Amino acid sequence: MGLPNNIKKVTVDLATNLRRIWEMSRFEFRLLYRESRLGMVWAILSPLVQIGAYWFVFGVGLRERGNVGDLPYLVWMVPGITAWFFLTKALPGGSGELRNKATMLSRVTIGPYLLLASRLLAQLFEHIGMLIIMFVILLANGWRPDVYAFNLVYYVVASFCFALAFDMVFSVLTLIAEDFKRVLSMVLRLLFFLMPILWMPEPGKMDWFFTIQKYNPLYYVVKGYRDSLLYQTPFWRDTETLLIFWAITVVLYLIGCQWQSRIRDRIADFV
Repeated sequence: MGLPNNIKKVTVDLATNLRRIWEMSRFEFRLLYRESRLGMVWAILSPLVQIGAYWFVFGVGLRERGNVGDLPYLVWMVPGITAWFFLTKALPGGSGELRNKATMLSRVTIGPYLLLASRLLAQLFEHIGMLIIMFVILLANGWRPDVYAFNLVYYVVASFCFALAFDMVFSVLTLIAEDFKRVLSMVLRLLFFLMPILWMPEPGKMDWFFTIQKYNPLYYVVKGYRDSLLYQTPFWRDTETLLIFWAITVVLYLIGCQWQSRIRDRIADFV
């Protein structure tokens, strides 16, 4: 039994237009800071200021010892917040992409999902710069890489795949009603403080909380960054959580393929 036509068409279109996606992503990357005199300096300066502020407030001001287990708070915090920075740019940014470029899409025949993929790839370029900063901070604080650090490649790919599938769904919802993007931004702000990004409960407490987090794909990525760099944990060890993450991603992708195909010829109605 073959794939439904819409799913097959979108998948083939993405696979056969990798070069076009690459070229568009390079253009998108240049546009990210085109109105700023400092350009890419802001891509480094902004997250560094945020990391410094979070470390001072949560690692110095609100904690007695400044450690999470055997790890200095800064070393523990940086991998998780690096993953979060990428997700919080990729999800709201991609969700509003079709609405922002509806006029252009109404005049061309390009699939809207190609724009989503190119924008996301441009944000991945920026994320690579943030990864370099993360490694510098970790190395300066005594961290040393090992073979498990290569698991990070898997989590970067996983976060990209999830973000693309998510954006394919929410970009259509946001095109219909911009309120969906506002709701998404509100939920992400709430999750930032609810998830263990800046804090971690003591061992043995809040076990129910971590049971719920198994169904949270965002936490899967955040935890994966830390597991790869700090806890020497291979990505395949927790098979249940891995399968849940990819099941959610695949379901979003299948829905997104159907919606993207149907909305393609109706973009002009939203201009």
